[in-house]
Amino acid sequence: MSQTIKALAELFLAQEERNRLICIMPHVRSDGDAISSCLVMSRALEKLGFQTRVFLDEKVPDLYFFMPDLEKIEIFEPGQDLPASYTLFVLDCHEASRLGGRENFWHQAQELYIMDHHQVQEQPKAHFAIESARSSTAEMVYFFIKTLEQVTGQAILDLDMASNLTTGIYLDTGGLRYSNTGADTYRVMADLREVGVPIDHITEHAFGQVPIEEARARGLALMKARMDCDGRLVWCFFRLRELLACSVEADQLGYISSMLKQIKGTDLAIFMQEEEKPDGSLDLRLSIRSSEDFNAAEFAQSLGGGGHLRASGASLPIEADIYDTVHEVVERAKAALA
Repeated sequence: MSQTIKALAELFLAQEERNRLICIMPHVRSDGDAISSCLVMSRALEKLGFQTRVFLDEKVPDLYFFMPDLEKIEIFEPGQDLPASYTLFVLDCHEASRLGGRENFWHQAQELYIMDHHQVQEQPKAHFAIESARSSTAEMVYFFIKTLEQVTGQAILDLDMASNLTTGIYLDTGGLRYSNTGADTYRVMADLREVGVPIDHITEHAFGQVPIEEARARGLALMKARMDCDGRLVWCFFRLRELLACSVEADQLGYISSMLKQIKGTDLAIFMQEEEKPDGSLDLRLSIRSSEDFNAAEFAQSLGGGGHLRASGASLPIEADIYDTVHEVVERAKAALA
């Protein structure tokens, strides 16, 4: 059942048994917004007497080493037993399929709560708050915590939590530059700053430092970038061997699509990379960015993905020749721009 953030928080406090474990998790291949939201939710609920555990499918990217509470994160291993009884709180995700190896948590939970800011195609069967106008899930978690404070009369937000929320909002808005930055976003950031968040420290680590391996990958991407539709479409494709040559992980390349979008005249930027799944099969993973003249979310949905109006993603199975799959994406992008 759909709820406002305030109503979801009140419902959680009213129905939840304090002695039941709360498992908290984001989507697979988590970004800064997803990770920070889970860490803050965990600390907030523990301050109210709940027991929590935060599960990811993979290790946290090195980019986020400066974030408080990273030690709370547990990597869920294939075949690992699930807790006997728990409530599941899913953040920055509203589909079981986007939990990867943790999908069974969704199906076996005694209660399921969801908070997300992505557009939905199908409403989940759970208690959920989904507000696509919000800048980030971190912004939603901020208002969730404010409701918890009002209902319980207890001060919850602290400096570490404020720092993580700031990081999540900053990363998902490109440093407050993207169109998803609303008036509420600035008000939230001002309140977090009042707590004492070191903005310069977060900005330096989130945007100011790039490992040399990632810098080389970005250079290679610019060398390989192709332009179509009179420069309105810019795209690039990496094979697995090119990731190995640059000594980078696939999750280190999230900025490349944004970098391609910065090329003058671009309405649609697509970064594609070959990705090997745990079962050995291959996918073509897409990161999509667009100008205000093109709906990235709609295009991603046509490929089985989703996301925001200006930033979306998708994954396509590679059934034969990977170059055929790349060609199909490019042709569909040309048609969409036309």
